[in-house]
Amino acid sequence: MRSLQSVLRLMRLPLLALALCASGPVSALGVPSSLLSGAATLKPLTLEEDSAALASSPDIEVASEDNIAIRLVNPGYTTDAGKNSGELIELINLSENTIDLDGLKIIYQSKTAASPIVIYEFPAGARFIGRTILLRYSGSPEAAAGNQDLTYDTSLAMAGSLALVKSDEELSSVCWTGGDGCLPIFSTTVKSRSYTTILLDEETGEYSHVNDPELLYNPDLPGLYLPDVSDDFSGISDGSPDTSDISPATSTKLTSADFDPDAVPVCSGLEFSELLTYFTDDSSEQFIELYNSSTQPIDLSKCRLRYKKKLYYLVVAASTQTVLAPGAYYVYRPEISLTKNPTTELLFEIMDVNGDVVDSLNLPHGQKKNTSYALTGHDPDGAEIWQITYNPTPGSANLYQEFQTCPAGKVINVLTGNCINVTTMKSSLNDCGTGKYRNPETGRCKSYSSSDSDEPTPCKEGYERNPETGRCRKIKNNSGADYPVVPITDSEEYTSFIALWAIGAIAALGLGYVIFQFRREIIYFFRQLATKLKKN
Repeated sequence: MRSLQSVLRLMRLPLLALALCASGPVSALGVPSSLLSGAATLKPLTLEEDSAALASSPDIEVASEDNIAIRLVNPGYTTDAGKNSGELIELINLSENTIDLDGLKIIYQSKTAASPIVIYEFPAGARFIGRTILLRYSGSPEAAAGNQDLTYDTSLAMAGSLALVKSDEELSSVCWTGGDGCLPIFSTTVKSRSYTTILLDEETGEYSHVNDPELLYNPDLPGLYLPDVSDDFSGISDGSPDTSDISPATSTKLTSADFDPDAVPVCSGLEFSELLTYFTDDSSEQFIELYNSSTQPIDLSKCRLRYKKKLYYLVVAASTQTVLAPGAYYVYRPEISLTKNPTTELLFEIMDVNGDVVDSLNLPHGQKKNTSYALTGHDPDGAEIWQITYNPTPGSANLYQEFQTCPAGKVINVLTGNCINVTTMKSSLNDCGTGKYRNPETGRCKSYSSSDSDEPTPCKEGYERNPETGRCRKIKNNSGADYPVVPITDSEEYTSFIALWAIGAIAALGLGYVIFQFRREIIYFFRQLATKLKKN
């Protein structure tokens, strides 16, 4: 077994050296030091290490981290099942003992990316207790069935690299960029590698593209142990139903282990009511307003907010009020700064104690200064109506105000929504004076005709009156007599028809001559094309 580990250690490749120029200082392994030190992780785990949970982990001899390796890699394909079908990463325990996974990072870099990223970091107390650990991409069709140990949120590319890194040491790595020391990229155009998976040969330590390798994952024999991070709300008063608003509380990050799938749901009826993200001076102005639409009090200490794939408490242990009465509002002011105006829709979710999504809201692009995004009613079908309002009302019923309130001396321009200066308009127009009247179409003054007759003034010699405009226009001398119209005869039409056929015949003869002169080259070209099509 030790000889195999020596092979694995010798085959390690500095895959992530591609990020040298873009990621700052790097370790001797070619991995940016910010990733090795934990400064950049995709899933930060900020709960303090629970010694009791660690003490309850399997009491088995712990093997060296050198016994862990990447076994399978598949970036997923588009099949009848959908996009990213089959995407996975499988890790293997090459020993017969438990391996401590605390701080182990799975680092990934696509061939076109400027720097690598951490797609998963194992939390404190995590143990490798079985043969394999299976990770699937969260967006793959297979992940929905739950047949895996973990999921990750960054899809793998057809050309890239993976590495396992712990305590600044690269434990295992594989690359499929097609470059020196790397496997060919995944491709569906070459039949010999269609829908392949990269597999580790445990005897030689070599990786290769193979078709339909066997997964060692067994849901009845789990390979991963994660510590049980239970809720600790000691000292929180359950309180009694209270119609008053609950004071804002500081948020605390959680992990998915915070949920108990077997727990009784308690947050049903808690809904989003209003969000203010576009602050004027600082992020302390931001808030999320929640509303209890049920007929029962809701214990907010059991409810969670999920924002950008992270979880947050709605109240903390120091809070003295945790119960939200029916029909009452709760104003949550997060410790983190929310995105002011997202470029695309930004998802907010309320999670129950068992992990169910109680309510969700997509915050759209278009948030403005001094506005909030509020629930202002429902349409005839019962669907919610959300609008941007210039009248934020944290902790009370929402009010819709279409335009901003303008300062004194200004009014709103309904076309632009901007405030403009007030202009004083004259109450009456000036009199046009003697001999003139105001044209009702243009508003301008116009002189009366000096003649009492309704007949227009005759045009000058050489001019005539245009019956459409009533204006005088110059008479044209050319009556067309100098250029009499000559009708087209049947003989001329026949001549034109013969000419067109003659031109077509000449063109056809010319094309035939070209084909005859280059017949050998044309035949060679089509033979070559047929040969290429057969190869593909």
